[in-house]
This record gives sequence, C-alpha cells and structure tokens, in this order.
Amino acid sequence: MTILLSVMLSGCISSKTPLITEVDAVTPLPDAFVLAEIDTSGKFVVRKSKVETFNVSRNNKTYLLKDTGSVRFYPYRKNMNTFIAQLDYGFITEYGIVNIIQKELIVSITANMAELKSANIKFEEGAVGPLFSDKAQLIAAGDILVAHFEAIRRFKIITNDNDRLELQRFIAAQEQAGTGSQPAPASSFTTSGYTDPELMREIYEHDFQGAPAPVYAQELMSAFFNEDGCRQLINRTSFAKISAIAAQRVAHDIVLGDRSLTTRSPRPGAWGEFFAQGWNQGAGAMNQATQFTKRADDDAVLLYTRYGCQSPVLKKFFDNLSAWIDAL
Repeated sequence: MTILLSVMLSGCISSKTPLITEVDAVTPLPDAFVLAEIDTSGKFVVRKSKVETFNVSRNNKTYLLKDTGSVRFYPYRKNMNTFIAQLDYGFITEYGIVNIIQKELIVSITANMAELKSANIKFEEGAVGPLFSDKAQLIAAGDILVAHFEAIRRFKIITNDNDRLELQRFIAAQEQAGTGSQPAPASSFTTSGYTDPELMREIYEHDFQGAPAPVYAQELMSAFFNEDGCRQLINRTSFAKISAIAAQRVAHDIVLGDRSLTTRSPRPGAWGEFFAQGWNQGAGAMNQATQFTKRADDDAVLLYTRYGCQSPVLKKFFDNLSAWIDAL
C-alpha cells in the first residue's frame, strides 16, 4: 500500500463494496496531475530516500492512481473544501477525510469506533475498524470525522510545468546530497487516531494492562528500523527477540491451527471434519496476522508524521516497548 493511501485510511473505515457511486461523486481536482508530499512550510518531504509522488488521472468522476486503485470524493455538506475520500482497491473499499485548499490536498486521521458509537452511527465491527454497509450512515459519520480532523499529511497538487520543474530539481538535488526534510515533531504524546488508542497509551506510559500482539510489535519496530534516519530508535536485541517470537507464533498458529485440535483425537469417522477445523483455524490465524501487520503499518505512519525520528517522545515510546519485550 502506498504511503498516501495508508495515511488516508488511518482508522481503517471500510466497506465490502464501494458505497459512493459515480452519481454521488464530485470532481474537485484537475483531470491529470501529480501529488507530491510537502511539509507545513511547503517543502518537499523525503521518505526512504525519495519524494513520494503519485500520478493521477480522471475517468468521468473517478480518479485513478496508477498501479494502486481509484478514488472518488463525496462533498462534506458543511464545508465546501472538505470531502469524504473513497479508495477502492478492487477487493476492499476504505475511506478517509481530506481537505482540498488551493494547490494542497490535506489528509486527516479518522475517528475510532468508540467515537462513532457514541454518536449512534450504525456499522459493523470489522477486523481493524468500522465496517459500513449503509451509505447514509457513512455520510452521517462525516460530522464525527471532521470534528476530529487532524492534518497528518500534505500533498502539493502539481499541474503546471513550473511546479513540475521545481519537483524535478528538488529530486535531483536530494539524490545528489542524500538528505531530505522530515516532519517537525510534536512535543507531547497523544493517543487519538491510532488503531488501538489504549494500547498506545499503555506502551508510552509503560503501563501494560494487556500485551501487544507479537506480530504487531514486530511490524511497528520494523517500520522504523527500515526508515531512513529512524533506526537508532530501535533496540536491535529487542527487535531480534520479538521478530523470532512473532515468526514462531504465526508459524505455529498457521501450521497447527487450533492448538486444542492437536491435543485430542477425533471421534471415529470424523477425520475429515477434524482436519477441516484445523485448516480453517490456520487460515484464520494467517488473516489475523495480516490484520495486525496492517494496523501496525497504519500506526507507524501516524507516529512518524507526529514525531519524526528525533523526538524524545518517540524515543520514550520505543524504549518502553523494548523493555516490555526484554521482560518476555
């Protein structure tokens, strides 16, 4: 998943099929353009040694992101610059809130399930977030989503030759220098916007009421270990330990399925049912691991956006996560 999409979808609001149709959609962006990530000062942002850019074209009322998916925009009725963005991958559809102001597209975090429930918004509880089946309920959720608007990414909308030339020159200079801009870090920790706000609080305060899933913890650390300028945040010993635990846990659950099935024998004539149950449990374990990985990736993007790689806040967060791992 691209950084643009993973940020738009922070909070993981989704539906099994697209709810916003061509009839519903509007076209607030040009017919063809390039999106390039910028910081609050308007400077291009470099991640993993490159500027994230996305080529976008329009087909009727649908915007196509090359090799990724399609986007439709539904207008938020109380603000002409705010839209519900629907991103369709073909196998699942997810949603986020964006502001489009002049030459910038600004992406927000989304509200969590508790906030939507308190407003009596109707949805199912999906594996990693709210799952909508009713377009009216999704649109009604707009008030909650906009009320929690927090800009976590900005993209410059590039349509003219001068802006394209500026981007090309910046990329060339960055490649030569090997450096780039990172977001200015926030000075305090906030739990809003994450897939499990209470878990993030527990990690930051080293107040574990439960335990992070090993797959989640490993993927969260991996995201920063593999990000330029962030590796110093990750304790290599702790990272290696949780990676081994996560791999062992996933392999066990997928290969063996339900542990209870491996400690008893089936009744006579029920071997087929016995193995089918184990197979289903193994498939469920694989799906669960995938969901934990996605949640960790979404949370890593938000952590990086808020704190960069040099913040004492983020250092405390990962120091506490490492301490929990070391005690396992």
